[in-house]
Amino acid sequence: MRTLLVLDPRVGRWALFAGPESGAYSELIEGVYGDPIVLLAPLAMSLDTACLPLYDR
Repeated sequence: MRTLLVLDPRVGRWALFAGPESGAYSELIEGVYGDPIVLLAPLAMSLDTACLPLYDR
């Protein structure tokens, strides 16, 4: 399944988009740094986001 992972180090949030159909993604999973990101098949693994850096302000 095709997915798009967007990380925003400005605010410490992430979004995982999945299921692209007709030019749009049908699924959206959002979280904040510290929440694990569970990737879908074929990767089927979890990413730890607690160690991701934030931009300095």
